[in-house]
Amino acid sequence: MLRGPVPAAPAAGIKGLYHRNPSTAVTLILCVIYVVIGATTNVVFLGIAPVFMTVRAFHRKEQYAAVAAVAAVLAIVLAVAHL
Repeated sequence: MLRGPVPAAPAAGIKGLYHRNPSTAVTLILCVIYVVIGATTNVVFLGIAPVFMTVRAFHRKEQYAAVAAVAAVLAIVLAVAHL
């Protein structure tokens, strides 16, 4: 039997990516804020919030939790290097 072409799955897009990985998205936003504040005002935050949000991402088994971990570590390393 001949069948027609199988339609492709719709693209997830940014909205779908956020809804599947909310803790990772919040971690990335916090890390960017910490780095921007540290670079522009010379006030360094050694915030624990990105670390907690990364732990939450791993507990929720989010797909991009490792990206959140890398961002949190980079934000902490940049803050310590800036001291």
